[in-house]
Amino acid sequence: MTAPKHELKCWPVYFQRVWTGEKTFEVRLDDRGFQRGDTVVLREWDRNDSCNCVGDHSAHCAKYSGRTISARIGHVMASTPPRGNQRGFVGMGYVVFSLCDPQRHDGRPAQQDIEIRVTEAAVGSASARATIAHRIATASERSRL
Repeated sequence: MTAPKHELKCWPVYFQRVWTGEKTFEVRLDDRGFQRGDTVVLREWDRNDSCNCVGDHSAHCAKYSGRTISARIGHVMASTPPRGNQRGFVGMGYVVFSLCDPQRHDGRPAQQDIEIRVTEAAVGSASARATIAHRIATASERSRL
């Protein structure tokens, strides 16, 4: 049987700390029944970015950077014991769990892909070249973090 997979939004400041290895745990509302051995996927999500989503944010929402971290849940410490499924929540409190064997995935375009796009844009309009140059600068800045 496959362990459950939990996909979670993660604000950039906390995501970066997990990305660098400085933070090795998560504190979350206990609304999913997190268990040892489950997989958690943290998706970098900036609530301050603008998007055109209506309702739930899709996987292609502009608020998502494309970076993800997949990890196995290790130790789980819940603030309240599980009490069944009351009002849709498993424990009605918070849970702290360790992140084991994190795998980082940078879903942004690789440098080679960016260089190809710049070459293709060189024959395009000035505004297209400016847009791609801005994207390269942003991607380069983020990769240094």
